[in-house]
Amino acid sequence: MIKLIVTDMDGSLLDDDKNLPVGFMDTLEELRRRGVHFVVASGRSYVSLQHYFSHMEHPPVCICDNGGCMVYRGEVVRARLLPEQKVQKILALRRRLPGLRMTLCCENGTFYESAGPVHDERMHFFYPNATAVEDLEQVRDRAYKIGMSDELEPEKNSMPVLHEMFGDSLSFAMSGERWVDIADAGVCKGEAVALLQRHWGISREETMAFGDHFNDLSLLERAHYGYAMENAVPPLLAAARYTAPSNQVGGVQQVICQRVLQTGAVRSVAAGGE
Repeated sequence: MIKLIVTDMDGSLLDDDKNLPVGFMDTLEELRRRGVHFVVASGRSYVSLQHYFSHMEHPPVCICDNGGCMVYRGEVVRARLLPEQKVQKILALRRRLPGLRMTLCCENGTFYESAGPVHDERMHFFYPNATAVEDLEQVRDRAYKIGMSDELEPEKNSMPVLHEMFGDSLSFAMSGERWVDIADAGVCKGEAVALLQRHWGISREETMAFGDHFNDLSLLERAHYGYAMENAVPPLLAAARYTAPSNQVGGVQQVICQRVLQTGAVRSVAAGGE
């Protein structure tokens, strides 16, 4: 029996236009009625997720910043922060290596160094509380993670240097082709899910999870029913036990309705179709 469902947001629960599946709030209410915990696990900060669920009477727990913090009813209930000394050393790399751009995701906001209007617009889409600053090293706020964009490919440019500097004392999550989220050692979606499983007394065999990118691998490992989305990166598809239909056709909702609620196929999850 499934007692816990955890899903990534972008590329998994949300379609490419960043919309929830049609009727998903009714699905959430039915899960709640049946005593099934529903949790969101995203690389995004809570401020960019809250409009999806904050209006609900029973909002889900949100694992944010790839496990850096956990939020329930708008309150941070758990935080794993990067030590300040590590933050400063990581930020200094952008002056040593070409092609790097960094974002500080902190307790009181998100901070970045502007690279023009297009960059600013993108930052404010994913981080509504983003603030442009002249020098990230002057920010005095505690960070959950550092988002690093590497135009010269992380595997070739920045990652070897970071591994040499920090060894196993940092966690790295690939959340895009050239985007790496950096957190303290052990911080990941799967570690946060394990904490919830212990808190609620739920086993791996009673857990279902969905993801589409490299940063979801630890999430799927915590669930016997681990689903890679049909649109997932090939390594995740290869590692996952199960495959869900694409995010564009409401694949997460389809699997939940068929496998957990047992209500059959979901209608009208894609524009103009069944």
